Amino acid sequence: GIRRRITTGHCSVGDLKGEYLLARQGVVGPPDARQPVAGVGLITYNGRGNFYGNETVNFAGTALSNPFTGTYAVNANCTVSAEVRDAFGTAHLTGVLVGQGANQEVRFIVTDAGSVLVGTIKRQ
Repeated sequence: GIRRRITTGHCSVGDLKGEYLLARQGVVGPPDARQPVAGVGLITYNGRGNFYGNETVNFAGTALSNPFTGTYAVNANCTVSAEVRDAFGTAHLTGVLVGQGANQEVRFIVTDAGSVLVGTIKRQ
């Protein structure tokens, strides 16, 4: 992979506001029956801890539309936590908010048992 230095600073929930592109990939399910999953879509953050969006998910070769809603928090050290609710259930993720302006993005992992998912949410 490519390594680049992106500094983090003093952040708040208001720093994550507007429309962002979501791209994620990984595997889900029990260890003996893992299934690949990938998704792309758009998320809108309101700057007050709530978001909504829609993505196209490819789950084990089947493409599905996946609308979602959720809540998020941004800590002063720019770490981000979120709870996402969609047709598949509820997921929890943690990440870090980096960059500024058009270069702002969140890099995240899903922290739920049985999921190995990573992704990026980039400002549009």
